[in-house]
Amino acid sequence: MRTVARLLLVALLAHSVLLAAPASAQTQDNSAVAVNTKDGKSVFKLAFKVKKVTGDVDATNTAVAYSSCTDCRTVAAAIQVVLVAGDADSATPENVAVGINYQCTECETLAAAYQFVFGDGQELEFTKEGKEKLHELKKRLQDLKKRDDLTIEELAVEIAAIAAEVAVVVDTETQVKQAKDAPATTTSTTAGGGPTTTTTGAGPPSTTTTTAQVVTTTTSPPTPTSTTTPVVPSATTTTAP
Repeated sequence: MRTVARLLLVALLAHSVLLAAPASAQTQDNSAVAVNTKDGKSVFKLAFKVKKVTGDVDATNTAVAYSSCTDCRTVAAAIQVVLVAGDADSATPENVAVGINYQCTECETLAAAYQFVFGDGQELEFTKEGKEKLHELKKRLQDLKKRDDLTIEELAVEIAAIAAEVAVVVDTETQVKQAKDAPATTTSTTAGGGPTTTTTGAGPPSTTTTTAQVVTTTTSPPTPTSTTTPVVPSATTTTAP
């Protein structure tokens, strides 16, 4: 079991390195990886990314939290927003949260991943107010590092609340980017003499929201525990004894 747990951690870390690589195939990805092996220590890693994508969507959002310590806390949170410009031939976003407790005593582990993919066939951008709100939400997420007064469950609630506000911004604070090739407008005259204006635009907006959340707590030396939450339509919380 020890070998299995170590191999799993190596695989997860290798995946994280690939996500951080500068290659063009990886530019849509976002990851937060927190590894804690020191007794009495708290480790908090976060990733908050807004990305504009043209063409196919294969964005991956990953949060990995690994604990092998005593009286410790490990938190990984990843929030990703993808704005899709134009029509995408394929959309295969992936959202994953993984929480592992290995040879832990009095340890707490939280992995939370939230992904929002939005497009309506046009080139989109956030409004000024939307950009300011996202900046504020990113800061709120960063400030959670200082909140030692919160339990692991309360941290999970706070992260979920921030993600919910991000969803509102995505739904209400996007607009079509003004460009030279703005939607064409034509004017014709009906038999009654009244002008009729027709604007050529795109279809209805489409939003894909995926959330994943794992909370694990251990109060005595356990066998290796690994919990993986793949793409799901709503948040899932798992507690491991």
